[in-house]
Amino acid sequence: ALAIDLHPVLGLDASHNTRLARAVCKKENERLKKGETMENKKKVKQKNYVLLTGRDDAEFCQRVSDRMDTGYELYGSPSITFNVLRGHPVVAQALVLKKKAKK
Repeated sequence: ALAIDLHPVLGLDASHNTRLARAVCKKENERLKKGETMENKKKVKQKNYVLLTGRDDAEFCQRVSDRMDTGYELYGSPSITFNVLRGHPVVAQALVLKKKAKK
């Protein structure tokens, strides 16, 4: 999930953004654990390309693994930077939907 800095616009503090991003990630992980993948939700079409970003931790690695379990494969190398203000590494990984073999 990409965190968008809305606090100057909405008058919210930066921690609200972080809590919102974590809530979105938590809900997505719970949905995947229940087996509610995009394949079995007819109304939702999987995107061909996704870019996952987040703190470099086990939760991020799990999000990447969960996407791979739903039909995505890694695309390119991961990227890493360091958030100086918060004091932790931030990573990004692109994934693409696996192409189905044409018969």
